[in-house]
Amino acid sequence: MKTILVPIDFSEVAKNAVLYAFGFGKQIGATKIVLYHSYFAQLNVSSDLITPTGVTVDYQAEQQNAEQLVYDFKETLVDQIPAGIEVVIVATYGSLDSNINTVVAEVAADLIVMGITGGGVLKEKLVGSNATSIARDASVPVIIVPGHAEYSHVNRILLASDFVDVELSTPFGPIIDLVNATQAEFFILHVAENDQDSVDVNHPGAIAFLDWLPGLQPEFNFVQSKDFAGAISDFVTEKVIKLVLVIPKKHDLVETLFLENHTKKLAFHSDIPVVAINYNSYN
Repeated sequence: MKTILVPIDFSEVAKNAVLYAFGFGKQIGATKIVLYHSYFAQLNVSSDLITPTGVTVDYQAEQQNAEQLVYDFKETLVDQIPAGIEVVIVATYGSLDSNINTVVAEVAADLIVMGITGGGVLKEKLVGSNATSIARDASVPVIIVPGHAEYSHVNRILLASDFVDVELSTPFGPIIDLVNATQAEFFILHVAENDQDSVDVNHPGAIAFLDWLPGLQPEFNFVQSKDFAGAISDFVTEKVIKLVLVIPKKHDLVETLFLENHTKKLAFHSDIPVVAINYNSYN
């Protein structure tokens, strides 16, 4: 994990995400952080109602302006860039969610760090909704950083798992890379809604994790609760977890963290970043 991509919109939330990326990048030995801004061009419409000239776009000027904005943003943080990390700037025309995987490939990013915030529809529209949609579709792991979260050395990582089709739906490689890069203790939590859904260390899913995550020696934990996000939050507090790792899937409880209010409960109102790894990108 040598290159981290940080989408920015020049907000305080984006700045906070960049600062988190600086700290996390230093911990894992990253060598490059890419500040990325996606933009839409400003349309120039003729005000001459008699002989209108139509709509024009100066794409070169728009590109230069976007790059200058990113450069100026970088300069406000230059004193906080860790030694040994190069910070580069990238700006592209178009929407963030449609461009993100192309940019990931172009800069060879290993990881995305994004900010997210609560506090009103206007604030959530650009940063929040993009973070959650990108978390589901990105080709690399995405760390979603709550607006008020500060970087703290990552020494404990939690994976929330439903224990369903573990071998077929778990991106083991990125999980191994993340845990090894941070040298963190690794916990796996299963939340059962009722007794019928309860499992233990003898469950095939637990055995699969041990088989496919050699050397990580995860600590398994099993709780029963109808409040999935609440159970995770309680466990995070009890164990002093620094990163919560989830695997967005279709039609399961993990995906509800990104499609329903559970996300806002866990990510918007927590100081603990959430790492999403899209299993479709690795299977």
